Amino acid sequence: MIKIIFYSIALGISDAPYKVLPGWALLVIPAGGVIILILLFINYLYKRQIEKKIKELKEINRKLATSESKYRLLFETANDAILLLDNNIIVDSNTTALTVFDCTKEQLLGRDFYTLSPPQQPDNRNSAEIISEVIREVFAGKPKSFQWVHAKCSGAPFFAEVSYNSIELFDEVFTQVIIRDITGKKQTEETLILSENRYRTLVKALPDIVFIISRNGNIIDYSVDDEKKLAVHDKQIIGINLRDIGLSEQDLINVYSAINNTLNKNMLHSVEYKLDTTAGLKYWEARISPFDESKVVAVIRDITERKEVELKLIRKNEEFVTLNIDFLVQNEKLQIANEELSQSHIKLQAIHKELQESEERYKFLSGLTEEAIVIHKEGVALDFNDSLCKLTGYTREEMLGKDIIKLLAYGDSYKKVVQKVIEKYTLPYEVEGIMKDGTIIQVEIESRNTLYKGENVRVASLRNIGYRKKAEQALRESEERLRQSQKLEAIGTLASGIAHDFNNLLTPIQGYAQLLKDEIPANTQANDDLEQILIAAERAKTLVNQILTFSRKFEAGFQSFEIQPVIFETLKLIRSSIPSSIEIKQNIEAAPIFIYGDPSRFHQAIINLCTNAYQAMQKGGILEVKLIKLVPDISFFEKHPKLEAEKDYVFLSISDSGEGINTEIINRIFEPFFTTKPKDKGTGLGLSIVHGIIDSMKGDISVFTEQGIGTSFHIYLPAYEKETKASDSSGAALPAGNNEIIVLIDDEVSILNYGTRLLNKIGYKVLTFSNSAEAMAYMSDKNNQVDLLITDYTMPGLNGLQIAEKSKKIRPFLPVILISGLIRAVSSKQIKHSGIKKIITKPFTQNEIANTVAELL
Repeated sequence: MIKIIFYSIALGISDAPYKVLPGWALLVIPAGGVIILILLFINYLYKRQIEKKIKELKEINRKLATSESKYRLLFETANDAILLLDNNIIVDSNTTALTVFDCTKEQLLGRDFYTLSPPQQPDNRNSAEIISEVIREVFAGKPKSFQWVHAKCSGAPFFAEVSYNSIELFDEVFTQVIIRDITGKKQTEETLILSENRYRTLVKALPDIVFIISRNGNIIDYSVDDEKKLAVHDKQIIGINLRDIGLSEQDLINVYSAINNTLNKNMLHSVEYKLDTTAGLKYWEARISPFDESKVVAVIRDITERKEVELKLIRKNEEFVTLNIDFLVQNEKLQIANEELSQSHIKLQAIHKELQESEERYKFLSGLTEEAIVIHKEGVALDFNDSLCKLTGYTREEMLGKDIIKLLAYGDSYKKVVQKVIEKYTLPYEVEGIMKDGTIIQVEIESRNTLYKGENVRVASLRNIGYRKKAEQALRESEERLRQSQKLEAIGTLASGIAHDFNNLLTPIQGYAQLLKDEIPANTQANDDLEQILIAAERAKTLVNQILTFSRKFEAGFQSFEIQPVIFETLKLIRSSIPSSIEIKQNIEAAPIFIYGDPSRFHQAIINLCTNAYQAMQKGGILEVKLIKLVPDISFFEKHPKLEAEKDYVFLSISDSGEGINTEIINRIFEPFFTTKPKDKGTGLGLSIVHGIIDSMKGDISVFTEQGIGTSFHIYLPAYEKETKASDSSGAALPAGNNEIIVLIDDEVSILNYGTRLLNKIGYKVLTFSNSAEAMAYMSDKNNQVDLLITDYTMPGLNGLQIAEKSKKIRPFLPVILISGLIRAVSSKQIKHSGIKKIITKPFTQNEIANTVAELL
């Protein structure tokens, strides 16, 4: 192009003799060349930009393809059913969804999602309306998770856990629904409830009496299906000693010996005794087994009928022996007394018949007992009662003549039973037995050696003690909970005592610091230092109130307070005590939000939840705290029926990225003493206390968890309008007195000195007493002028209430102020009755004491 321009210029010059060009033409031609060069350069730059954009688009397409491949892999390999919805129409599903809904992909795609739920949920809510509302909220940025009844393509319903979320694919927003079939879990829960009911019915129907007895013979607890069975039913059973129930001296010795042997040797013992009752003489058999180091469990059965049968058999045997001797004597005198011999023979036949009848009655009675009784020789069954068939499930033909040890003993119990047979062991012992249907049960065996049809055999009694084992376990767990409760009570008592003494120390610290601050000029380093002492004392006062709240000896009282500072203070405290591997995220609304409650108890609730969160993340993770103010709609109150309608609410969530909570225990986490931590790692009271605090503030708390993902606690509390508080008058002049006489009583000399200086400073005369008796002696003299009485609550001798009551009788119109670091269980009725006008809690400021005194005078 440049060459053409130059050629054109040259041609114009060379033709000059023949053709003369105008002057402007000579200027235009070079300018045109320059413009063409500029256009060519711009074209080159534009071409480079197009090539760069094409390269960037190719890279974006490659990344999109990779992302789509990853998403499709996760989508298809998920264990839960996943559906993608476009305006409630199913546009995609994974393979698991086909299994869950029992249909083909052609049957799902394009289908209205509403048809995969029954028209009504179990609580009669309309399924389609609920789903529509959930999808609207999901598109508004609020993912949802809840339990739901879905329907397979065949129409069969099933229980499911569902999660709704919005997802963006290919520049479009879809609804993603994750569905987990929990029908099996629901059935398991119902089975557990049914099993628990059967267990309670079984325990209630037990025929035996069960006693828990201490080493010294005190009855600690008992269980019986019919109180009439108790031989001492007309007395108080719990706490009675065995020596007071009417046992004979020998029986008492035998029972105590069995108890001591059981505890010392950790072995089962059996002892028989008799007892006179309102129903006559009764025989009892007690099978005693260890409960713990100092107590035993005694299973007691009335064996009166058995004893009477045995005694009758003994008497009949003795009669038979006597008659047999008589028969021999008469036989020698046969020739002399043949007729007498004949009569004796008749008597002998009668006795024999009676013995047979007695044996038949014995067999009949043994068939009625719940114990399984078997006569065997080296394990081979010779005879047994029907109770053995009931216990094992085998028929008589299946066991008679068989080796019942091999048939019934389970696992290592076979060797144990064989060894006891070899040793001719006669004390009760426990083994595991296997029934015909394969059920494994705990069995107690007690055997004795005897003669049967001229052979040495063993008679064994078998008892199913599974119910007893469960009862012993339940009693041990109950005792453990009691010990835990007593431990917490002791900690609370110790905390309250420490707090009381600490308040007595804080009072002069705070008071003298304020007196010094008032005397030192402002804007000096000393004045600033004293201000820091006062701030620290105020923080210490707040800490003491928290200790008293924990010990349940003090309630700070409900008030309106801003929630954000409490949360920030809590997170600051938590940050210093948790590993740096745990990140704390805050999503706190900036505008001040007020709620109504006890700030110290609310602080405790947040501490407990944050502590649980970081303990769930031992390997690190994220602890997130979120706070917003809600303006709820109707659906909100439908999901939270315990909350009051037509109110604004505060939403607080505390989440962790830990392993989550097992779904089998999720419904028990707010129960007192329930914990999955080891005994030395937790009391099981943390979440129970949180639930109680939120409930007392008329709020609601719920938990959402997913295994391997984490746990989130959602708290809803009523929003509250900010209260207008009176301005701080700490800098204002204190109200002055007019030489009124004030009697100040306290057992702490430092508090008496501080109170005297303060009250003298503002115009009052002060008489101090550290002894309540001396103070009352002064008050009793009506010649002594007293305008106001200030007394400490905790005093040696008379306490503050008693001092106020006696003063009221002497001086009915005398105003009284009660001060204390801790007031235990004092009702407003007691305070009013004693004539107390005002109560000031230690540590008190000079403003508090000065304003209160001025108000009463």
